[in-house]
Amino acid sequence: MASIDRRGAIFRISLVDKDYLFVQMRERSMRGGHYHGSETFHLVVQGRIRFELVEPVSREKRHVTAVPMDIIRVNAGVAHLLEALEDSMFIEPLRKHGSTVDFEPQRARVIRFLRSSK
Repeated sequence: MASIDRRGAIFRISLVDKDYLFVQMRERSMRGGHYHGSETFHLVVQGRIRFELVEPVSREKRHVTAVPMDIIRVNAGVAHLLEALEDSMFIEPLRKHGSTVDFEPQRARVIRFLRSSK
């Protein structure tokens, strides 16, 4: 199963008894802008991805640039926005995240990106 838009493609792949998302990101594209009820992991396999991590209550923000073979752990409740600094791909093991909640300051940036240059 694949989902494709101007940011790239997302493929859901089942291996043995686990599901994974393989996420392609085109250069300068953005994904995320939300947080989950449980921690998530992102393994970068190609390119460079800038992660903006925000604690929604305190608004404390940090940035991490990940390159191939970096694993970024996002704690439960931490909003994350991913921006591809070049054509990139990451793998995310699918887990029961509980709820996914949009974090409006970041999500608005994703929406603006999707609406631009149509």
